[in-house]
Amino acid sequence: MIERKSVLMSNRGRTPASWLSRSSSRLFSFAQRTTPSHRNHEPVRYRFTREGFNFLLILLFVLIAAILRNVSLLIILAGVMTGLMLLQWRIAYRTLLGLNVTRRLPTSMPAGQEVDVLVEVHNPRRWLGSWLIVVEDRLARVLPAKEVSTKLGTVLIDEVQPGDTRRSSYTLKFNHRGQYRIGGSTISTRFPLSLGVAIRERKLFQDIMIHPRLGQISPRCRELLEMERQGLSQATPRAGVNEGEFYGLRQWHNGDSQRWIHWRTTARLGELAVRQFEQQQRLHISLLVDLYRPPKKDRDAEHAKRIERIVAFAATLATDLVGKGRHKLGVAIAGKELFTSPSVQSRILVGHLLDQLAIAQEADTDRIELALQSLYTCLMRNPVLLVISTRPNQIESIRQHISDAVGQRLISRLQVRWLNVTQGDLEPFFQWTDAA
Repeated sequence: MIERKSVLMSNRGRTPASWLSRSSSRLFSFAQRTTPSHRNHEPVRYRFTREGFNFLLILLFVLIAAILRNVSLLIILAGVMTGLMLLQWRIAYRTLLGLNVTRRLPTSMPAGQEVDVLVEVHNPRRWLGSWLIVVEDRLARVLPAKEVSTKLGTVLIDEVQPGDTRRSSYTLKFNHRGQYRIGGSTISTRFPLSLGVAIRERKLFQDIMIHPRLGQISPRCRELLEMERQGLSQATPRAGVNEGEFYGLRQWHNGDSQRWIHWRTTARLGELAVRQFEQQQRLHISLLVDLYRPPKKDRDAEHAKRIERIVAFAATLATDLVGKGRHKLGVAIAGKELFTSPSVQSRILVGHLLDQLAIAQEADTDRIELALQSLYTCLMRNPVLLVISTRPNQIESIRQHISDAVGQRLISRLQVRWLNVTQGDLEPFFQWTDAA
């Protein structure tokens, strides 16, 4: 009211035509400024439903009969039916305007587990509510292979009051590793009469990383990780002020630290007694994951499963040795993209490694030599290498191609344990079941 009054006062003494044109232009520009930007970027589409088409056919029949027979009651009925269709369009259209939709889900999770996707719908309007809101999310796998799912993640929210936020969720289960993308989203409503549906598309995309399905490492796998015989490095971890794990008491010896004295036992026995600790040995393993893809004529139907078994073994080994233990792992993935992590020794690094294993792809070119060179730092400390591959041992051919002095010196003292998955070399050490 204040703005309109100032406009009227500022136009005194001018012609009515100029005043009308200027005021209308200002009102039009004001309407453009107050229109939310999302209405332009995310327009609301409207189309008839099956019920709406049937209703339209009945309306045409009534309208034709009213015109031919000149029956006033049928004309009134046609007008009422037309009003209902306009009411359906207007309410459904206005219901979706201004709605804000957000989605919450974890950034990563293991394959084979269910995850709840939380969808929030916020109505910022002050007067008009929203009813029967349907939110549908499209699903697609981006890596390692593109795949669009025909299934949709769908939630139904019955009512969102003005200024309120409502939440609902749906459950997803990913059976295969990879990087998945959820979105865009489709928001729709058929309220109030289901004669038509208003649809609004939102470019709301979120990625989730599905880690490889883990298996079980058998007790025989310790043969691959034997420290004394394989020459693996040893270390004594510290847990606070203690060296190793406490497992008993013994008498005092010269050189023992005073902080190890167990005073209660000393007072009971009348002589010094100290706590004794078990020195734990820490593994530092170098693992090379070879994802070479042979020519099509040399591949069989089981090749894809062998690749998944290799990836699952690397993921399980990292989770068990580093995530649950205190060991170190140096990993090189010779796939379509070369990836190297020379010192995986924390859960954060294990998570990063699992992300890389989730999107690892087969390589048409031989990258095993480059992968071996990326592990030089690890192999200098511990010249024991574990290779998981789908082909026979390639170390001899690698020796012939390495020309630098450092590489030749390292390859001469390198101890390689090569496991060919095609020949079943991994079966005694690892149990794993692929998704159905």
